[in-house]
Amino acid sequence: MRSGMDVSLSRLPARILLVAGAVACAGAITWAAGRNWMAVHWFTTRNPADWNRAIQLEPNNAGYWDRVGLYEEWNFLHGNIHGAIADFQRATQLDPRSARHWMALAGAYEVAGETAQARRAYERAQADHPVSADVAWRFGSFLLRHGDWSQAALKIHRALLDEPELTGSAVSQFWKAGAAIQMILNHVLPDRRRVYLAAITYFLAQNEDDPALACWQRLARSGQKISLQETLPLIDHLLAGHRGAQAAQVWQEALAASAHPGAASDGSLIFNGDFAYPFVEGGFGWRQSPVPGTAFDLVTDVTHDSPRAARVVFDGSANVDYANLWQFVPVTPGTRYQFSAFMRTDSISSASGPQFQLRTCSEPSKVEGQTPVMTGTHPWTRVQAEFTTGPTEHCVVVRLRRKPSPFGSHIRGAVWIDHVQLKRLPASGTARP
Repeated sequence: MRSGMDVSLSRLPARILLVAGAVACAGAITWAAGRNWMAVHWFTTRNPADWNRAIQLEPNNAGYWDRVGLYEEWNFLHGNIHGAIADFQRATQLDPRSARHWMALAGAYEVAGETAQARRAYERAQADHPVSADVAWRFGSFLLRHGDWSQAALKIHRALLDEPELTGSAVSQFWKAGAAIQMILNHVLPDRRRVYLAAITYFLAQNEDDPALACWQRLARSGQKISLQETLPLIDHLLAGHRGAQAAQVWQEALAASAHPGAASDGSLIFNGDFAYPFVEGGFGWRQSPVPGTAFDLVTDVTHDSPRAARVVFDGSANVDYANLWQFVPVTPGTRYQFSAFMRTDSISSASGPQFQLRTCSEPSKVEGQTPVMTGTHPWTRVQAEFTTGPTEHCVVVRLRRKPSPFGSHIRGAVWIDHVQLKRLPASGTARP
């Protein structure tokens, strides 16, 4: 029994040492955790002095140095660009694989006028992150600002492959720097539909029609699938600028690229003249807007010889000024045309009934031709008008019109329209129905 007591007593110091070691480790962990918590607490305040306290507690945290550097760089009252550079350098030493720290350092070098150092910092970021769109974008923008257009184009091109939503900004940078549109198309923009469309959107916003057309031509030649709707902003912009010939060319190319079935095959220039397809609401397609006192729809129960017909119902509540169904149509200058349509009416109550009018796009107040006014009730009736385009006219507007009654008469009843056509007349003779 004595010997057993001796053994137990002999183990006591070891146990005490073990417990003491455990307590010491726990204390160290607790201290480290507490210090980390305090550093995080100070760093999440809005007081820059607290950020420095956080750095003193955890000097090996690269993120802390990066944030303090940003503060010193962008503090308008007490900025210290050289202090910021030192902070970013420390961040890159602690975390040399971070593209964010290298680009922050590059930005500070550029602000300080140390362009060569800035370029080396960007190169280091790209070396570690060769496929990063963010690095390529910022490096390319830097190179463009400092006149290295060829390398800038390579970087920006790389960025747009992954981030096509940056296209507008990319085009803006190069265009404002003086780059020609062909340089932008050949070296900056990837050969992608979304990119070309974004470039077109930018140029239209700047009222730069010619570069927008150049972007469209590149897209049209690429053979990529394009929806007709995607081309409408360009076509409508050209129409608004009285560039009917260019608008018509884009429209024809868009029809081919989109394989839209609405183009007439009977020699008529009217798009979707039998109302078989939904309205595109733009370009050289039908447009329709609501007007009080009327209702518009496409019907299948009352047609002439098409799957659907257009119908306008006048509810008798107003002396309606109606001009709300129309279509731009491309034409050739100095050419004679025949317009025709089938119309049916039911109980049109006013002497001022619906008719078709044709006006020039460049001079909307000028009526080139018009069909007879339809009143009362009539079965399907073919109406027509002939006119000759002016020497510079590339576009006319075909519009269903009801002029307000000079006597204030409200209009009630309905009109149906079907099989609308506009055909070029031969030098002599008439167009076939």
